[in-house]
Amino acid sequence: MRKQLTVLIAALFLALVLGAQEGGNPIVVVSTKGAVLYSSPSIKKKTPVKPGAALVPEGKLSLAAGASALLCHRGQFQSISKKGTVALANIFDAESEPGIDFDADFAKFVEASVGMVIEQRQKNGWGARITQNGDGFGTGVTNPEKGRDGAGTGVTNPEKGRDGAGTGVTNPEKGRDGAGTGVTNPEKGRDGAGAGVTNPEKGRDGWGGRGNGIIPILPFDKTLPKNTTFFWSKPAGVTSYRLDISDDKGSIVHTVTSVDTFVVVNLDSTKFQPGRKYFWTAAAVNKPEVVSDPLEINIAGAAEMVKTLAQATDSQIRSEADVIVLNMMNAVALEQNNWYTEAALAYAALSKKHPQNNMVRLLHATFWMRLLLPAKAKVLLNGK
Repeated sequence: MRKQLTVLIAALFLALVLGAQEGGNPIVVVSTKGAVLYSSPSIKKKTPVKPGAALVPEGKLSLAAGASALLCHRGQFQSISKKGTVALANIFDAESEPGIDFDADFAKFVEASVGMVIEQRQKNGWGARITQNGDGFGTGVTNPEKGRDGAGTGVTNPEKGRDGAGTGVTNPEKGRDGAGTGVTNPEKGRDGAGAGVTNPEKGRDGWGGRGNGIIPILPFDKTLPKNTTFFWSKPAGVTSYRLDISDDKGSIVHTVTSVDTFVVVNLDSTKFQPGRKYFWTAAAVNKPEVVSDPLEINIAGAAEMVKTLAQATDSQIRSEADVIVLNMMNAVALEQNNWYTEAALAYAALSKKHPQNNMVRLLHATFWMRLLLPAKAKVLLNGK
């Protein structure tokens, strides 16, 4: 069900992109190094600019010696590092089209994240604590028909993941490409995925859980055959839970109870076959009628994950990108290829290590929006 909803969210982002076009097409600051200042017709005084800022093309950037900035606009990236002042309008070639490498996909995620926070700030006041230091809030996608998924967003069809080329991780079991470790207590960690929440104002446990409903959170879709943390939201009045994992024929292959909203299960390949689909639900032991919707997992090998991460190396900007951008690209590659659990861990690790980086925050929040957990996106955008 969530996979169908994830496809639906792409259509919602199309509406977001088209609606934001009226506000212009800003240049997004993806990363900066050193002193980078911004001025524009409406911002006369040169102002420090940080990652995640959206700038109008009529503005200018001033770089100190040794400073640099990576910018994104209309599906393209440009890096500037020359000391002095440059007009933003002269940086990007208006006639150029986005490329066909991973940079084009990464650009869509970057631009969709800016569009999302603009939309939510205007509608719900989210992200008020984010200092953009820019004045060109809008989307970077001008023609969604030219977007590679037809939606003008970073969401491709989850049924059709790319495979890419190249690699950046030697052992995903250990390094997990900067993804960090699993969450032991989602009530405290607040860095998992979730779905099915329509009104984040009613969120109760940080995941959108409230009332008698249970929202399954992780794992989802491609999952490595190893010890894996399953966790879900906390409804009212429930004291213990039962996790059931069924195969694609409906037979229960694993059951375990827990007094917490999480439990670790060994998805060993001797019991859970690689390439096969499984479904899990969480139910209240003391209220048998309270049970989550089933969430699908697909057991996939480490080699497939390495192949997924490889697509992020098919990039023109990678050689000039800093480690934060490299890890953002890897997280996007994981998400784009349905490794949602590993992507959640990757975004969470970035947010934890770089809490003041607004580009990281925007990408992380948009991830939850695509997985239909706006309550988590709101927490991230509000800087809590």
